Amino acid sequence: MTLKRVLITGATGFVGLRLHRDLSQDFQVIGTYRKDPPGTGGVEWIEFDADIHAPGDLIEESNPDAIIHLLALSRTEGCSSSPDMARQINTDLTLDLARIALNSRLRFLFTSTDQVFDGKKGDYSEVDRPHPTGVYARTKVEAEEGLCELFRNVPDLLTIFRLALSYGHSDELHPGPVGWIINSLTEGLPVNLFKDEIRSPLYIGDISRAMRQTLRNEYSGIYHLGGRDSIDRHSFGVRIAEKLGFPTDLCHAQSVLDYPGPEPRSPNCSFNVSKFIQTFGWTPMGVEEGLERILEDN
Repeated sequence: MTLKRVLITGATGFVGLRLHRDLSQDFQVIGTYRKDPPGTGGVEWIEFDADIHAPGDLIEESNPDAIIHLLALSRTEGCSSSPDMARQINTDLTLDLARIALNSRLRFLFTSTDQVFDGKKGDYSEVDRPHPTGVYARTKVEAEEGLCELFRNVPDLLTIFRLALSYGHSDELHPGPVGWIINSLTEGLPVNLFKDEIRSPLYIGDISRAMRQTLRNEYSGIYHLGGRDSIDRHSFGVRIAEKLGFPTDLCHAQSVLDYPGPEPRSPNCSFNVSKFIQTFGWTPMGVEEGLERILEDN
């Protein structure tokens, strides 16, 4: 099947902004927005508010060959304070869209998170069983399980990417985990970063590359998508400061044990990406190359 039209939900978010820009070079991209339509060319824009609009109407209007479902309530604090809303958006909406996609035999690509694991061991592969510790991660696990059940008879239509901590150039409204550090350092403000929270930082351009390849080659299943390096967030911040010429002493180290938030932090959600490398034939870039790409993107 030749895919031509790709619907991206949540296309105005951090990942969505980059994804619709990159995929529009190869596909007819339809992106959803919630309030004001972006002024970005090369994309059809459709207003979609999960509280108001029906998923069926969105699919009918966009008439896609494939759906990349990014739309989510992703802030852990927001999910913790509004668990019903988090489940409605992250789980229920996902499965509603997936049922429609299944009935129409559309490819369905879903993004989950490294936070589905409790972080007690790190180097997680796809055979490790999820053990979420917060509302956001639980709703993502519930969505994953529901999707696998829905597509059990046609698994080739479903691809799930668990994304590591993603970074890259975006806009002012969606700075991402690197952008806010850069913005603070530019203003001479200190940033507090966990010295004992280890992730596998993922350059955002590699997400686009993986999505494009999936749509072209119809890869299916669950994949861990993370960068080549596993690094704690404080060291990552120091690398950013060094790369961009900011004082490294503005990067203050703190412990996840002192985190004042409503839910515990997962100390080591680093990824084993061997399955991804074996299937896709390339290795996501490491921190040094990723930061170089950010400079080029700017």
